[in-house]
Amino acid sequence: IKETTPVAPLNPYPASKVATEEIIRWQAATGALGAVVLRIFNVAGAVNGYADSDRTRIIPKTVAVALGHEMELMINGDGTAVRDFVHVADVARAIELALDACQPGMHDAFNVGATPASVRDIIDATTRLSGRKVRTTHRPADSRESPALIADTRRIRERLGWQPEQSDLDTMVQDQLRFARS
Repeated sequence: IKETTPVAPLNPYPASKVATEEIIRWQAATGALGAVVLRIFNVAGAVNGYADSDRTRIIPKTVAVALGHEMELMINGDGTAVRDFVHVADVARAIELALDACQPGMHDAFNVGATPASVRDIIDATTRLSGRKVRTTHRPADSRESPALIADTRRIRERLGWQPEQSDLDTMVQDQLRFARS
């Protein structure tokens, strides 16, 4: 997905993001402020012992199931849907670079993603790193769900010099495991 890819929100959540970006773009056009929008894909990992505790998200939920804090992981379809993940520390670095680049009257948008992974990849990594099986149950696939949503991050890499440093899947899952065990 490029920053220039046309958007067609399927529900109010992405529609609200599109509307907010438009408001920001119009405000920046006045010249009173500058704006850099970061389109951050799925954030994971931990910093200083703090991680995501929201078990509605795939990595915290999968880890919770592996550690016995949840009964099972419900999977829509066969687990091959791919999403893009990025470590919270790499997101923080993208924010720093965006703030440094922001100038009055300027508006830009950048994708922030790093590691495409399927649900099955996350389950496999969690099983391997925790030494515990992740119990799963499958539901029918949602026909509206895209098989892959992967960020094209060339623009942020070229224009802001951003590079993910901690966004490999094992690091993000291991961070979540450490957080969930503490």
